[in-house]
Amino acid sequence: MKRFAGPAAATPAGSARSSPRPPAPSNPLTYPDTVILAARAEDIGDDRFTMRYRIVSERLDRVAAEGEGRIVSFDYDAGAKAPLPPEIRAALLALSS
Repeated sequence: MKRFAGPAAATPAGSARSSPRPPAPSNPLTYPDTVILAARAEDIGDDRFTMRYRIVSERLDRVAAEGEGRIVSFDYDAGAKAPLPPEIRAALLALSS
């Protein structure tokens, strides 16, 4: 069975795999606070992209934490990376511009 775990439901391309990176130093959040969460896709290639994440504290008025993950489309049946499905790649490109 081929599956894709990512920003869309099942597609015929395979699954996405992420290579984790150590978290960046953070500013501790405390209650009460209001936070803004942001995520975006960058470096969109034929078979991979980078997701960047940020949490901003309104109380501290600064970034509380940031992170990123490299997502690679993978076909488990073939045991190899696979191209991103065209509709997924197009959606990522549209959102990143």
